Order: sequence, then C-alpha cells, then structure tokens
Amino acid sequence: MKSSLMLFAALAFASPALANDEAPKSDVSRTAANVDPDRVRCVRITETGSRVRASKVCKTNAEWNRLADAGNKQATDIVEAGRIASIQGQ
Repeated sequence: MKSSLMLFAALAFASPALANDEAPKSDVSRTAANVDPDRVRCVRITETGSRVRASKVCKTNAEWNRLADAGNKQATDIVEAGRIASIQGQ
C-alpha cells in the first residue's frame, strides 16, 4: 500500500515535467483579440438543461463588454437593494 502511494505521488509530480514544453499560444492571442473593440468574437452558448442544444452568438468586443458591464451593474443593484432592505428592517 505504501509503495503504491509513493508511486502515485511520483507520477503525479512527474506528469507536468512529461507534458508538452511548448508555451501556450492561445492565451496571448486571446488577450490581444479581446483588446480590439471592433473585433468580432463568437461564443457558443449552451441551452440550460440540454447537453446538445447550443447557439452561436457573435458580437464585437465592445458589445460583449457593454453586456458584461450591464450584468455587473444589475447584480450590484440587487445586492445594494438587499442591504438597504435589511437596514430598514423589511
């Protein structure tokens, strides 16, 4: 049992060393692609409750940023409304 645990630990620590040494290119290109506000980015959105149904939505980075900002503002408003209600005792 102890030897199998040691073997497992050795393999777990050795696996990253055995992995491909090539630097990930997608992180750099993804970051550069998200900076340009006029660049169109497509996202695959899966339907809730389905493993198969999905739709592809394409928008510019500026539009995606506006949607994210609107969602963050809405979430902040909900949290703030809950705080105010708890302070007022409702």
